[in-house]
Amino acid sequence: MIKRRKSLWKRKVKTERQVLIKQCDDIFRDIIRKRDKVCQLTGKDYGLQCAHFISRQNLHLRWNEDNAVLLNQGAHFYWAHVKYSQFRDFMIRKIGNSQEKLQKEA
Repeated sequence: MIKRRKSLWKRKVKTERQVLIKQCDDIFRDIIRKRDKVCQLTGKDYGLQCAHFISRQNLHLRWNEDNAVLLNQGAHFYWAHVKYSQFRDFMIRKIGNSQEKLQKEA
C-alpha cells in the first residue's frame, strides 16, 4: 500500500488586512459587473474580469470606479497587458478629464 505524503507546502495564514482587501475586491468587482454588464471591448458576457487602468497596488485607486472596466479574460490579457497603449487610449476617452486626476494621484 502506498502512503500519501503530507504536503511540503504549508498554507499561509492570511492577515485580517488581506481578508478585508479581498472582501473589498469582491464587492468592487460586483459593482463593476453591474455597471458594465458585458466586455467593453468585445461585447461578450462570459469570462468577465475587472481590469484596472492604474495598478491595484495603488490602494487609493484600487476601488475607484473610474479606474476599472469590465473585460473578458482574453481581452483583459491582450488589451490591458500586451496592447497597453490602445487600452490607455480607450480609458482616456472613457473617463475624460478625470483620467488626468487619476494619473496625478498615482
